[in-house]
Amino acid sequence: MWLTLLTPMALASDGFAPARETSDCRIEMRDESHPEGAAMRATCHWPEHDAETASTLLSDLDRYEELIWPIAESRVERTDDSRQLVFQRQHIWGMTDRVVLLWVTVESKAAETTIAWSAATEEPLAVDKGTIRTPKNSGYWSIAPHASGSGVHVVHEIAIQAGGPRLPRWLLNMIRTRGFLSVMKEVREHVGRESTKTSP
Repeated sequence: MWLTLLTPMALASDGFAPARETSDCRIEMRDESHPEGAAMRATCHWPEHDAETASTLLSDLDRYEELIWPIAESRVERTDDSRQLVFQRQHIWGMTDRVVLLWVTVESKAAETTIAWSAATEEPLAVDKGTIRTPKNSGYWSIAPHASGSGVHVVHEIAIQAGGPRLPRWLLNMIRTRGFLSVMKEVREHVGRESTKTSP
């Protein structure tokens, strides 16, 4: 649900190719030439955290502005049956702010929770002068206990067409690698703080 912009790269067999890896996260990218368009995916193992805390935190859509640095505003506008309409404003230094309305569903099966979204392009949205409405924003968070029995397994995938003029390459490169990793790092830290608050 946060703003990321991708540049072309070689495709792997499933459409994603490795971009960067740390001790706890693997970042992959899908090229814009793929039939489903460009996307980024992070697959992480956070051994010190539990799935329940991570799921509860990431299911609270009003808190995304404190969880994810590019999101400056996030609020639930209304709930329709099993989905929520969420307004978000994304702000990155050097870029025009982007706004979007998202249809978000939160589904739990057994020990796994999936938070999935897509742009609510059919919904009216007043856009301030100097702000751009994001035409495409889709993705998900998947949170489950890690198969090793230690910690939580987190997958975050997102695909965005930001709209507006093309951006400098140095900014694109920063967002698609370091920016995405920093989002995962920040969420991990927030899960840790939430765990501390809920501990007896």
